[in-house]
Amino acid sequence: MSQTPALPQPSSAALASSECLLREIATALDLHQGWLPFSQYMDMALYQPQWGYYSGGTQKFGLGGDFVTAPTLTPLFGQALARQLLSLLPQTAGVIYEFGAGTGDLAATILSSLPPEAVHQYCIIEISAELALRQKERIATLLPQWADKVVHLNRLPESMDGIVIGNEVLDAMPVEIYERMGEQVHRMGVTLNNTGLQWQGQPETAAPAVFEVLNTFPDTGAAYRSELHPRQYAFVSTLAQKLTRGAMIWIDYGFDAAQYYHPQRNEGTLIGHYHHHSIHDPFFLPGLLTSPHTLISLASPMPAWTMVWI
Repeated sequence: MSQTPALPQPSSAALASSECLLREIATALDLHQGWLPFSQYMDMALYQPQWGYYSGGTQKFGLGGDFVTAPTLTPLFGQALARQLLSLLPQTAGVIYEFGAGTGDLAATILSSLPPEAVHQYCIIEISAELALRQKERIATLLPQWADKVVHLNRLPESMDGIVIGNEVLDAMPVEIYERMGEQVHRMGVTLNNTGLQWQGQPETAAPAVFEVLNTFPDTGAAYRSELHPRQYAFVSTLAQKLTRGAMIWIDYGFDAAQYYHPQRNEGTLIGHYHHHSIHDPFFLPGLLTSPHTLISLASPMPAWTMVWI
């Protein structure tokens, strides 16, 4: 799609990377009769090896990146979280598991706010090699005395005994998009034509449980589109099975049902960020956009007994 003139121009290297990802997406479309569910497109846009937003090498955070998160703005965020962890850790093996640690600022603030004897190990689960390197460098620079207790993992442990934390992790997981108009329901996906990537729906024949959630979409008399979060539910459920003792703390943005499915929110909550600009087109420069970024539905059947929402 055409680029808005007010937006910063990507470098030639960034543009080439996006074009490589687009070719990967086109290949996947060819293999699936020209249509991909939006969740698969989102997975490729964010996590495709080498070319995806989080798996690529571009700067994500700060003035030179695309957005800024709370831990980089002030240490108060991490210090407040550390107070909660201090009361929880003695009830476990003393391990903290952080998912998606970003720049490492949250980990550094938490560790500097806790007594060394409170933490047996700090495990960072990070899929981005570029971010993992930044996290290691930041912690080594700020807290060299903690270096032997901080370990990086690229897969889930077989079992966990400690506290699981994640700041703005769930909202970056691939989502399914559905559109309802009266009794007609379509699962939204992606196709490619001579003008670029486009939305395209297919009639939904999903399980009754999916239709039960889709019935919460308001019947406005016009097309109403929103997200479902099966990947998030499966992720939290898997962690709950692996967590032999402890708790989960997820920090994210969320709406209750009345806000999430407000009749005026007829295009869902998808939004991306590109050099501190909000982008509502999820097909804008694939691989260079934090697209899409979604709000969490607190009304959905997430296993709430396994976590604390902040």
